[in-house]
Amino acid sequence: MPAETLLEAQRRRDRGAAAARLGHKLLDCAERDGAVRVAFTAEPAFCNPLGQVQGGFLSAMLEQAMFDSAHCAAGGGSDVALLELTVQFLAPARPGPILAEARVSRLGRSIAFLSGQLQDGGGTL
Repeated sequence: MPAETLLEAQRRRDRGAAAARLGHKLLDCAERDGAVRVAFTAEPAFCNPLGQVQGGFLSAMLEQAMFDSAHCAAGGGSDVALLELTVQFLAPARPGPILAEARVSRLGRSIAFLSGQLQDGGGTL
């Protein structure tokens, strides 16, 4: 039987209740640059009275995707802690599928620089 792939190992990793609540599903994982694609589900309960997904939920999705990126780039053997997160909201998100893409810009021994973006089901950034 072939050895478990990095993607399979990363899919099995416990991400906790918050990631599960966000509907986290790791789609792709590349060790070379930590490039990941992660699917989330924005539920109506995540919305403000205008029907838009609140920014905190979107930020949590982005943060989780970037954590996945760091884990993949480190070959699955690294824990990370958030030092700073800067988010720019370009358009409102509505309930439904959200696709996150993240990658490692630079990986050091104790600090990683990561970037990511979210798109709704229609491809709007």
